[in-house]
Amino acid sequence: MSDNFFENIENNDELPTKEVLEIMENHNLDQEEAEHVLELMEEEGLDEEEAVELKDDL
Repeated sequence: MSDNFFENIENNDELPTKEVLEIMENHNLDQEEAEHVLELMEEEGLDEEEAVELKDDL
């Protein structure tokens, strides 16, 4: 895992969920981006790939 991953966890009071960790690892995202992807998946009914693409378009 990248240094950015560990820096992100150290600088955040709230530890990421398993789902957020998986998205972070799968798409090389930081925690905030991964949480946004998960939010898009839940709210819009998108799969992970679609949510990542939509996040990139916003």
